[in-house]
Amino acid sequence: MIPINLLPWREQKRQALKKDYFYRLIMVALVAMLLLLLVRLFFQSVINAQENRNSYLKAQTDILKPQTKIYDALIKAEKDNLTKIDVLDKLNKQRDDAPKILAILVSAMPTGAYLLNISFTPTTMTLIGVTNSSKEITEFMNALGKVTLFRDAKISDLITSSQNGNVRQQFKITLTIVPEPIVAPTPLKPIAPTTAISTITAAAALSVSAPQKK
Repeated sequence: MIPINLLPWREQKRQALKKDYFYRLIMVALVAMLLLLLVRLFFQSVINAQENRNSYLKAQTDILKPQTKIYDALIKAEKDNLTKIDVLDKLNKQRDDAPKILAILVSAMPTGAYLLNISFTPTTMTLIGVTNSSKEITEFMNALGKVTLFRDAKISDLITSSQNGNVRQQFKITLTIVPEPIVAPTPLKPIAPTTAISTITAAAALSVSAPQKK
């Protein structure tokens, strides 16, 4: 007689496969969650490190702010000092040019004309004077035009008046002052070594050959 297995072995096997499938599925889900957690922790650590660096940089920036303000104040003071030095140099240049300008004006002034006021700016000079005729103003303008220290001479405010039968003309002339170029000193020519040695040798020979006083 053939033995017949009446136990539900197929159902048991199916249940075993189902349990194994669920176990594997749970393991995969746990591994995936673990990987996600590790990735999240990694990126969180990167973010925390960057935030720490930002905090450090902010703290260092706050420490350097007073020094930066001091540096800016020093730069501003230096610029102010350079501006003052420039103004002083221009004033000194005007002070040095004043006698020369006055001498030029005296030599260029025609007979019968005189100045009432002279005013300066860093680049211009204004003359207010009185003459007897327009011819004298023309002569004065021509004389000023020949001076290399002046340029762009312009006349304005020409007022004619009569007093005791004498006709007088008051004028105003504006000139641009041309600064003289600063000539750098000529550098000394270096002496060649052979020339220096020959010069010293000649001087020594002269000192030896000179008669000695008894």
